[in-house]
Amino acid sequence: MEESLEGLRDKICIPYLDDILVFTESFEEQVEAVKKVLQRLQFHGVKLKPRKCELFKKEVRYLGRIVSAEGSRIDPSDTVAVTTLKEQTPSTVGELRKILGLLSYYRQYIKDFSRIASLLYDLLKSNTEDAGPQRKRKNKIRNNKRNHVVPSSKSIEWTAKHQEILEKLINCLIQPPILGFPDFSQPFILASNQGLGAVLYQQQNGKLRVIAYGSRTLTAAEKNYHLHSGKLEFLALKWAITEKFRDYLYYAPTFTVFSDNNPLTCPDLCEVERHRV
Repeated sequence: MEESLEGLRDKICIPYLDDILVFTESFEEQVEAVKKVLQRLQFHGVKLKPRKCELFKKEVRYLGRIVSAEGSRIDPSDTVAVTTLKEQTPSTVGELRKILGLLSYYRQYIKDFSRIASLLYDLLKSNTEDAGPQRKRKNKIRNNKRNHVVPSSKSIEWTAKHQEILEKLINCLIQPPILGFPDFSQPFILASNQGLGAVLYQQQNGKLRVIAYGSRTLTAAEKNYHLHSGKLEFLALKWAITEKFRDYLYYAPTFTVFSDNNPLTCPDLCEVERHRV
């Protein structure tokens, strides 16, 4: 599918497997774009089912999102499944994994998802992950696997605090933000938050639009970074630029970083931390 649309991809259409989204700024342009896409598909012998085609719509469902000129948002029909999570009280690791798996699928719409959900993810860890060095060494010898997987049947202690966190995450998805589309001809703004959390913004039509939220949990070694001034903050910045938002920032003309950590503005410190992280 993608090969048949070579030259049109990302210019007037976005193909993903057997889904094709055609986008333009005006109705006249849309007519011409749809015509080009259909001609290309016909040339390559690709057949479409009319009942599965939506033509000349102001908004459509695409890959589980509602896409319009304003941006993308979660399909309201999908939030029904999320809302029912409030009625669930997980009692095992397996049940909690399923809940977090569903919530994590929409994490780009939740600011600081990893920080908020950290206590829930702690319930998925084995008892030895937070143990002392000696116990960890004994456990490493006992287990041949590098990463010990906690059995799904293991019981967890679900408290009122855990329920409060779960409901907070659910509420964020019941009324999710509309994320803007990136304009690669304009600069980006990257804001690094507490821990490994970041937000990618862009000034569009005089308004600061959120393009995406990003966050992840810390590894056992990274949790000690707070003992070194600026190390955790630099790690967050490095992760946001070179990993999470790389596909955006790599093609951007310029981007500006905002951080609440003043030492990061010092080039010499950044050079030192770069070799330590």
